Amino acid sequence: MAMISPTSVEVVSRETIKPLFPTPNHLKNYILSSFDQNSPPIYIPVLLFYLNNTNINTYKKLYMLKKSLAECLSEYYPLAGTFRDDYSVVECNDEGAEFIEARVNFAISQIIGTSDVKLLNQLLPFEPIGNWGKLERKTDEKEVLVAVQANLFRCGGLAIGVCISHKIADGTSVVAFLNSWASKSLNTTCENANIVPPPILDSAKDFPPREAPRYPHDTGITNKTIVTKRFIFDSSSILVLKKQASNAIIGSSDENVKLPTRVEAISALIWRRILALYRSKPKHAKICVSVHAVNIRPRMEPPVPNHTFGNYWTVAIAPAVVQTEQNAGDMSSDITILAKTEQIN
Repeated sequence: MAMISPTSVEVVSRETIKPLFPTPNHLKNYILSSFDQNSPPIYIPVLLFYLNNTNINTYKKLYMLKKSLAECLSEYYPLAGTFRDDYSVVECNDEGAEFIEARVNFAISQIIGTSDVKLLNQLLPFEPIGNWGKLERKTDEKEVLVAVQANLFRCGGLAIGVCISHKIADGTSVVAFLNSWASKSLNTTCENANIVPPPILDSAKDFPPREAPRYPHDTGITNKTIVTKRFIFDSSSILVLKKQASNAIIGSSDENVKLPTRVEAISALIWRRILALYRSKPKHAKICVSVHAVNIRPRMEPPVPNHTFGNYWTVAIAPAVVQTEQNAGDMSSDITILAKTEQIN
C-alpha cells in the first residue's frame, strides 16, 4: 500500500441537508428514553465502500445521496434536530444533517482491507470518540446528531462515512437508518428497490426517562489510554474457525450447547488469545471479562421490530478466572460461557 498522508483527503465543501418535508408541530419534541439517557456520549461510525462499477457521474451520485438523505430525514426526523440543554429532549427543529464532500487522492483499492484505523478515520466526518460533535461550522456549539462525509476517490470509487450520536440510536437503529437511506437512493434509479418500513419512534414509552442520566454530558473517552485494533476475517477463515469450534463442542460433555455463531466463534478465539497472554506471565490470579452489546428487541415481551428506533441494548458480561496452562479450558468451554451469557441476556 502506498503511503497515505493527512493531505490525501481534502474537504471541498460542507452543507446542511434538511428534511424533505417539515416535521409536524405535534412531533417537535422527541423525548429520550432512560436507555438513551444512559448511553455514552459518543458517535457510532460506519464506513461504506463502493467500487466504480456504474456509469453514473459524480455529480449525479452526490445529488442522489443528498436527495435520498433529505427523504430519509423526514422519516427519521429526530436526527435532523438538536439536543435540549438538559439532554432530556431532542428539539425536532429540522436543522438538518451535516454533509461533507471530500476528494481522496488515491485509489479505493489502497484502503479497502487496511487495519490502520487512523487512515479510516480520515474518511469520517469527525473523530467518533472523544469529539462530542462540534463540527467546525457549528458556531453555536450544538451537538450534531448525524453527519455524513462522501469521499470521492481518484479512481471513481466512493466511500460514505457516517457518524450518528449514540445518545439517540444504537447499532441496530443505525443499520435501519442506512437501509432506509439506501432504499430511497435506489428508488431514484430502480423501480424494484426494497421498501424499508419507517421507524417506530416511541422508545420513551418502553423505557420512561429518568431525572438523572448516568453519564455526564461533557464526558468523552480519551484517546490517550485506548488503542483500537482492526482484525479482518474473510469468509473462508470464519468457516474454518466455526468448524474447529463445532468439533470442540461435539466432543464436549454439554449436550445443550448449540453450534457456534460467527460472533461466538471469533469472540472465543480472541478471548482465548487474551487469556493465553495472561497465563504466560502468571504473577497473580486475574479475572478476564468478555463484554458484548446485545440487541434486546427480540428478547422483550412482547418482542419489538428491529426498525424500532432508539437505544434498545444491554451489556452481556462473561467473566473467566485466568488459570494456568495445565488447568486451562478448551474452546468449547469458552463458547459455552458466551452462548449461555447471550441466552441469559
